[in-house]
Amino acid sequence: MIFTQASTVTPVGIFLPASDELFLYAVTSKVTSDCLVDRLVEWWEAVKERFAHIKTLVINVDNGPENHSRRTQFMQRLVEFVNQYQVCVCLAYYPPMSHALKRTTAHEIDFTLPLISEDIRANTIRLNVVGAL
Repeated sequence: MIFTQASTVTPVGIFLPASDELFLYAVTSKVTSDCLVDRLVEWWEAVKERFAHIKTLVINVDNGPENHSRRTQFMQRLVEFVNQYQVCVCLAYYPPMSHALKRTTAHEIDFTLPLISEDIRANTIRLNVVGAL
């Protein structure tokens, strides 16, 4: 019997380094800005009760073509996420560019890591979004 390829599956993951948890999604579509934010929404819907105290998501992204801050579709979808779930999203790009974070709310505001106070850290979760492992 000969098997043929029905589709290509690409893993997309959300990793929480503080708790060493990995949420892995099998994506049969191309990994795009929409795909990454759709996985973020799917993940947040699954964990939002557990993380009800969290007010800020610090998302480490690789500044690739589907998730860099000049990608208007990615930024628009993140703003929609922020508005829908009322959480702050900080994009931490690596490799680090001047150790800067980009904070996405209805308006974009840049700030640097040392400006994050201790009480904000208590209500913050850091996650890594990884596409095409």
